[in-house]
Amino acid sequence: MLIERIPYPEGFPQERRAIIEVAIYEAEERLKNSPYSKGIARWRSDRGDVSEKYTWETGLVKDDAAAYVENIVLAFATVSVHAVFSGELALSSLEPMREEFLLGIVERGYKRFSEIDDLPCNEEFRLAIEERVRDYWGWKFHLEQVEELTKSGGLKVLVETESVDPTEHKAEPIYVSLMSSAVEQGDVHIAPSVKED
Repeated sequence: MLIERIPYPEGFPQERRAIIEVAIYEAEERLKNSPYSKGIARWRSDRGDVSEKYTWETGLVKDDAAAYVENIVLAFATVSVHAVFSGELALSSLEPMREEFLLGIVERGYKRFSEIDDLPCNEEFRLAIEERVRDYWGWKFHLEQVEELTKSGGLKVLVETESVDPTEHKAEPIYVSLMSSAVEQGDVHIAPSVKED
């Protein structure tokens, strides 16, 4: 079995990789278990009883590829923000690392969907998927987190809320502020350590 290397940027903390690897596993499993990815036609109820083939042109492959990349890249972005917040990564390294990882995962996605007959060239695929990822609300929230870290050193997090509209995401941002003096004095434990007796 060939295992594909995960495109972690140089300097990304080893301790922070487990969550990203779980996101990759879940994204792979979601695709593997999807009847659509096996070429089975899909019924779209919003257009009536219309059967569509699993192709790039119908948008079904693009939807799956974008979801695949979004899930993995947003896991990386979230973990990266928390690494910056806890002092494991420099804020200045966040954007270059995130962009490098995004390109690597888009490339991985391109390989994953390479058996699709009408898949566009690598560059067209990359541009289309990057555009979808950057338009996703989770990506925009991540950018707000980075902006908040830059301005105040605080971390914007999501809290689940009740929503009447099922199409809206059910989360509302709140802010967590961490004072470096509290960390230095031991009042706040970001990464609890185990003491040996």
